[in-house]
Amino acid sequence: MIRSLYSGLTGIKSNQVSLDVIGNNVANINTPAYKTGRASFSDSLSSMLKAGTPPSSSIGGINPMQVGGGSVVGSVNNIFTQGGMEVTGKTTDLAISGEGFFVLQSGEEQFYTRDGTFELDANGKLVDPATGFTVQGRMANGSGEILSSTPVTDITVPLGSLFPARATTEVSLTGNLNATATVANPAEEIEAETYQTSVLAYDSLGDTHVVTVTFERTDANTWQWTAGVEGDDTIVIWQGDPLAEVANGAITFNNDGSINTGQDAELRISGAAGAGNPLENGADEITIDLDLSGLVQFARSYTPVPSYRNGYSSGTLDSISFDETGTLIGTFTNGTNQKLAQIVLADFYNPSGLLKVGENLYNVSLNSGAPLIGAAGSSIKASVIGGALENSNVDLANEFTKMIIAQRGFEANSRLVTTSDALLGELINLKR
Repeated sequence: MIRSLYSGLTGIKSNQVSLDVIGNNVANINTPAYKTGRASFSDSLSSMLKAGTPPSSSIGGINPMQVGGGSVVGSVNNIFTQGGMEVTGKTTDLAISGEGFFVLQSGEEQFYTRDGTFELDANGKLVDPATGFTVQGRMANGSGEILSSTPVTDITVPLGSLFPARATTEVSLTGNLNATATVANPAEEIEAETYQTSVLAYDSLGDTHVVTVTFERTDANTWQWTAGVEGDDTIVIWQGDPLAEVANGAITFNNDGSINTGQDAELRISGAAGAGNPLENGADEITIDLDLSGLVQFARSYTPVPSYRNGYSSGTLDSISFDETGTLIGTFTNGTNQKLAQIVLADFYNPSGLLKVGENLYNVSLNSGAPLIGAAGSSIKASVIGGALENSNVDLANEFTKMIIAQRGFEANSRLVTTSDALLGELINLKR
């Protein structure tokens, strides 16, 4: 009967631990990226009452006779199933869909978390606001390239950074030139009908220059065009193969309205002093490859317009966002985007072996394995969702069901203790 008392006691302890785990799960149902725990029971060491015997020629074998010593908690495991996603709209909130953990740095020590409630601190570093630990990743170089050889360091957003201007080097025109346009006839005092379009070009300082292109029909299927620029700067047209300076550009069309010759030209904008000289504002000479291959000639109204133009003015960082690979992209006031950094993720052979250290953080243990550092979508099978958080994966219905089972188990083992106590009392009363 003493044995049954101890068995009941172990059952009480085991079910109490189970209730502790369930209570912790329920308490963290609203904790971002919390992973539910599960207590697993094992039977305790059994006492041998009678050993088994092998079969003989005259009698069969006898099984061993054992009585168990109760139950123990074999393990408490974290279940790393995917939690639901909550869209927050906050740029620095991040969620992981798939495997992996964010990497946080505190001095020389690293921690790991699935909770992406991050903030920018006063120095522009991306941090966990609960601890101040910095989010780790690789910073981009000046050209916006993120190299795998770049060391992992603190993610820093260059607040107030300036994106340099880029001069215009390519312009394309598309549209229709009216095939019925009037051709000049000086003898009859008939003036030519012209059409003009314009495009903004940027110089190396980010200043804008209005470039005008004027088209004039000179014969059937033949047009000439001129280019001009506002201000004191000069513009020169280069056309042909090899390129040669011309006063007017020339275009010819086929009988079906498609362009025949003159698809390409080069415009060189220089200072008033002439070719090779900087512009009046001190910027470098501008060389623009002009693409006219998108022009056609039909008997309808004029429609030539600039369809493409590169170059931009300087700009400051206006906003940031993250893509599914965890790449931090900066949007500048001049309308350009550039990669600034990329968050790294860590994965483990045995995530359940990680140590919980509070604040939604984990640390490595002897059975978790070393972290495998990589990027989402490549070496890590995951994607990063910006403006969202991962919810807890606690299933409340399941926890309540396990709570009832643990409660009944606790009650049953308590009843076993009281019953064994009553029987021991009866045994003691035999002496009276």
